[in-house]
Amino acid sequence: MLKQRYGPAPGIRLVEQLVIEMLVHGGDLARAIGRPHDFVPDLAESALPVVREIYGDLPRTTAGSFAPPQSVPEDASALDRLAAYLGRTIS
Repeated sequence: MLKQRYGPAPGIRLVEQLVIEMLVHGGDLARAIGRPHDFVPDLAESALPVVREIYGDLPRTTAGSFAPPQSVPEDASALDRLAAYLGRTIS
C-alpha cells in the first residue's frame, strides 16, 4: 500500500499527510480545551521536514488553507514549530 500510487501521490505520502493532520489538529484541540499539547514530540519533529516538502511551494494567504508561516520562540516545541509553519499563531 505504501508504494502503490494513488493519483499523483504514493501511499506513503497519504500516510504522512494523515499523521500531519492528526498532529496539528490534535494540537489545536488540546490548546482549545486547555490540555497539554506537546504529545509525541519525536513524531512532530520528524513531520516538520515532510511538511516543508509537501506544503512548501503552495500559495499561502490568510484566507486560504494555509496562512503564511508564523514566528515562534526559539525554544518552541516541535509541534508548535510545525503548527506555526502551517500558519497558526503560537502564543
